[in-house]
Amino acid sequence: MPFYEYQCQACGHRLEAMQKMSDAPLSECPACHKSALQKLISAGSFTSKAASIDNAPACASGGCGAGCMAGLLVWLPLGVTILVIKMLVELMDRTLLLLPARYQPDQLLGMHIPGLGVIVAVTVVLGTGVIVANLFGRKLVQLWESALGRIPLVRSIYSAVKQIAETMFSSNGKSFRKVLLVEYPRKGLWTLAFQTGSELGEAQRKTGREVISVFVPTTPNPTSGFLLLVPREDVVELEMSVDDGLKMIISMGLVVPKPTDQPVPKVVTEEG
Repeated sequence: MPFYEYQCQACGHRLEAMQKMSDAPLSECPACHKSALQKLISAGSFTSKAASIDNAPACASGGCGAGCMAGLLVWLPLGVTILVIKMLVELMDRTLLLLPARYQPDQLLGMHIPGLGVIVAVTVVLGTGVIVANLFGRKLVQLWESALGRIPLVRSIYSAVKQIAETMFSSNGKSFRKVLLVEYPRKGLWTLAFQTGSELGEAQRKTGREVISVFVPTTPNPTSGFLLLVPREDVVELEMSVDDGLKMIISMGLVVPKPTDQPVPKVVTEEG
């Protein structure tokens, strides 16, 4: 139905009313209650307004919705990427607070430079790597570790973290190098896992079978999960890389890696 505009000739009050074309015009003003209303709108005006109202649902359900979705697909990944990088930079900048107050860059320079903590951290790591690569540096590390080994609580934490770091970041390590399929939490249900070890010693002796350790991460947060000791013959190795496996877990299965030329999985075999 079209909209009509009225104005009271007595008090000047204006209003709009939606009426059928066959309805009688309004006469009583709701403000002063006098019969002095006069219709103002023309036929061309209410036709234009009615046409815009009729076209609004079509825009919302058609082109406008598709345009919003396309915009989200562009800005959402970009926004999340910027947010994560910003959080990492701010976290690295907080490491500068470990320095004495008078030696902190903000105090020396008189201003805050975002990202300076990242530069300092990378420089320290690279410098440490260069130093410990020679004989003198290795001697210093041995003395440092010997001193830490005499402190009870620090010794346990330091040795555990060092062993994990050497296992994960060593070029010869086998941890987190393979994506596996294991039947978990019951037979017939498969889940992604990562191989973390194959030489389990006592576990293999007590079970009488060749077992490997696998890490089953949770989704969408892969930093938590479960450690399972699974017989080698019950584990299926996948062709996908560790990065693809993590993407699939974090995306809750929405991001699936492209199949390789060898779609048939193979059972994990002992590496030489």
